[in-house]
Amino acid sequence: MKRVTELQERIAGIVSNWESQGMRRPGRGTLQGITGASEWHVRQALADMDITNTDAEPEFQVEPLPNADLPLDELIARKKDEFARGKKLADALQEVTVFVNVDGPIAISHFGDPHIDDPGCDLALLEHHMTIVRDTPGMFAGNVGDSQNNWAPRLCHLFAKQETTKHDARRLVEWLLRGFGLKWLYVIGGNHDAWSGENDPLEWIMSQDRADQGHFRYHGVRIKLRFPNGKDVYISARHDFKGSSISNNAHGPMRAAKKLHDHIFTCGHRHCSGYGIVKSPGGMVSHCIRVPAYKTIDEYAQQGGYDDETISPCVTTIIDPDLPDGHPDQIDTYQGPARAAYVLTQLRNQHSKRKAAA
Repeated sequence: MKRVTELQERIAGIVSNWESQGMRRPGRGTLQGITGASEWHVRQALADMDITNTDAEPEFQVEPLPNADLPLDELIARKKDEFARGKKLADALQEVTVFVNVDGPIAISHFGDPHIDDPGCDLALLEHHMTIVRDTPGMFAGNVGDSQNNWAPRLCHLFAKQETTKHDARRLVEWLLRGFGLKWLYVIGGNHDAWSGENDPLEWIMSQDRADQGHFRYHGVRIKLRFPNGKDVYISARHDFKGSSISNNAHGPMRAAKKLHDHIFTCGHRHCSGYGIVKSPGGMVSHCIRVPAYKTIDEYAQQGGYDDETISPCVTTIIDPDLPDGHPDQIDTYQGPARAAYVLTQLRNQHSKRKAAA
């Protein structure tokens, strides 16, 4: 501990140095006599000289607490590792590979927004379509998002207009995605699903460690289907694609097809039907689909005066992996699963006969 006399001598030197520079005299060279603004100047000068105690011995001292922060070098290393892991996942999500272990043609039924807890959801039609897909060999399913209403805080008052509670809505979503036995190739989390934040049941339902469970991703995913014969078919599925047109409901996915050149583009969100075909300069034929919702009674649409543009909330694509890109029969699109199931069964029977005869 520095003695007071030593401090007084050093302060006197500081004062003399300030005077020689034409600075305002801070006060007398004793600690006891320094007050006000002058005291602040002197104490600042003492701090610069590493003199931290200018008074008598304190009557108590607080034991310093340990620092809970990571050392800076460890923090920097952790941030680098965090980015590396995130970059690895981001790169992998550019193209998620799904190995199809079914030989021959398959079908994918792209289910429109279920809104399964809404009183306007046609649950009987949804269950009918699901039954066809589940019971037809070679048929798979895709979900373009908004499995539930899941009203956000500013829309929570809309729960008063439905009998299904939030708890029962979760049960219905789990039945839809796991309990019914559909083979989901992909499940998209729509804007209604994302309103749950960290409590979205879709994340838990789709996070089970099963190799035969489809890929879940908020907003969208790009999938590469790898068939047993080595053929790759690409699907871009999103809740919605950027871009809209009053004269073409499929404008968003068709706009995306001009840049990405995948085989199938599918989305929902707008509760209307849309379909278009785009052929790229390289010869790729892209089928661009907007699937409407199973929520067919919609007060919001009635209030806005929107036209009924629903054809079928379950558009089905049949893929023949034995045909090359650009062939007009490589992918067929049906507005509903029933006829598609019949055609798929005939195609698969023909494929089996060809293999048996070979």
